[in-house]
Amino acid sequence: MSVKCDVMNVMKYKVLVFDWDGTLINSVPHIVDCIRVASDAVGTAFPGEEASRRIIGLGMQEALESLFGVQSSEFVQAFRMAYSQHFFSRESGRDDFFPGVVDTLVKIRSQGVPLAVATGKSWQGMQRALQGLKMEDWFVSVKCADRTASKPDPRMLIELQQELKVEGHEMLMVGDTSFDLEMARRAGVACLGVAYGAHPPEELIELASVGVLGDFKDILNYIS
Repeated sequence: MSVKCDVMNVMKYKVLVFDWDGTLINSVPHIVDCIRVASDAVGTAFPGEEASRRIIGLGMQEALESLFGVQSSEFVQAFRMAYSQHFFSRESGRDDFFPGVVDTLVKIRSQGVPLAVATGKSWQGMQRALQGLKMEDWFVSVKCADRTASKPDPRMLIELQQELKVEGHEMLMVGDTSFDLEMARRAGVACLGVAYGAHPPEELIELASVGVLGDFKDILNYIS
């Protein structure tokens, strides 16, 4: 069941922007496991599942500082390498999408609504994922934390507005973390939370200007 807020009426947006991990792809458990493996590899204590889930959505540098404080460049490099090796030991497939995501995205695309991605993933990781899924042409633009600014900085969405020539109120951001929704708020963009991702839904309700979805396909109620 979706939790709807009365802040906005249903409207059609010119661009829909999606977070990736925890919003479209059910990758949160794998990310937490990667943090566990990388922590072991660099000889530091695993910060725990809850803390690891909390940083999903941030860029790697920001995530590491949140988990471990400011560390040496050697620590960061070693952690990144161990994390990446474990992350890419498992390729994503269409079955990794949350239920209803692929079919719903197909329906949205058939309505002529452009789709974009704003993610904390690296550009290399995002491109590898899209290529492996054969979805390179599904999104008109992809913004990654290592090529712009990490969430909740609004730069990703501001760059998308400029690139796609739309105003903030013509764009909808969909994400599973408070970082996604705070980014949207700072950029003047409407936002939907999803209740099944990295951050608990009760944390998203206050930030989600449109509502919080319990089922991804319910997004169709907000765009037509």
